Amino acid sequence: MRLTKPGADRILSKWGLKADKLRKFENEGGYVNENWLFRCKDENYVLRKVTFFDAEELSFDMEYMLALRKYLPYEMPVPIRNKRNRYFERHGNKIFWIYRYVEGEKKTNHSIKEVLEYARVLGTYHKLLLRLKLHGKRDDSDPFRIKAVGNSIKADVRRRSKRKGKRPFEVIYLKWAARLLPLYKRLDKERYLSLDFYPIHGDIDSDNVLWKEDKISAILDFEHVYYEKPFIRDLIVPIFRYCKNGNMPWALDLNKTVIFLKEYSKFRKLGRGEIAEIPDVLVANYIEDFDYSFSLIKKPHYPKQGVKDGTEYIVQMAKGALWCDRNRELIRKRLLKSLH
Repeated sequence: MRLTKPGADRILSKWGLKADKLRKFENEGGYVNENWLFRCKDENYVLRKVTFFDAEELSFDMEYMLALRKYLPYEMPVPIRNKRNRYFERHGNKIFWIYRYVEGEKKTNHSIKEVLEYARVLGTYHKLLLRLKLHGKRDDSDPFRIKAVGNSIKADVRRRSKRKGKRPFEVIYLKWAARLLPLYKRLDKERYLSLDFYPIHGDIDSDNVLWKEDKISAILDFEHVYYEKPFIRDLIVPIFRYCKNGNMPWALDLNKTVIFLKEYSKFRKLGRGEIAEIPDVLVANYIEDFDYSFSLIKKPHYPKQGVKDGTEYIVQMAKGALWCDRNRELIRKRLLKSLH
């Protein structure tokens, strides 16, 4: 649904607001979320379209953000109640909510100093979750997202295997997909399900944090926290993104990973089971990014340069999954020795 200015005005009127200007922007994960920035009475606000609608889940997400904002020492989107005392409203077949614009800058390149800042933020955040005892719904129906991601890859493989005149990136995808799918059989689902589950963010990386100088000042995009996952699912994101080996960008830099986890452990001690499960979660994460990246470049009108870069990226993701699978015992032993 394309949001028009009159449509936006009708939504905003439910909050008693009227936009001087309204423009679409991608401050929060531009691939999957839609946001509109507007100004009203010398203040900036964001009108956000929800990508799902489950009343229980959405209500939990709103209350969760309000609870965290009282204690978390970082800025974050805070839902505003409207004239009907609601946090969200339906317009057509979509749901919208509003929050005051959060100031800050984004960073894409991260030094070890900035990687440690992620560790401190996650440690502070997780320690607070333990204290607040917020609970949604345990997300244990599909450990490692094997069904969701695996079925997506299998469907693409079936469609493209029979196709004549395959494009070069499709040939590359099929080659690596055949090597990745068997890795799922070696993931330890029992150990994963034995971990404690919490309503975590799940995607705290450069798309969803803002900086002021060398400190993280804000965390964005807290939707979908209703479905609980183990804490290590939060930790994997900065490890996966920023603890890479400079010579082999698909492989981990174990020294950097240990430094990151030691800093995090100053706030919350990691259990042996959590540490032991990190290699398996990494394998699953690489495969999921492999699948997601292909879902972008296979679009008919995706830019040529984007297809070229995306093809290189899916190869890196495939190599990363295979590297973690091949070195899982090495990774596990090194992390356990350093952290326990």
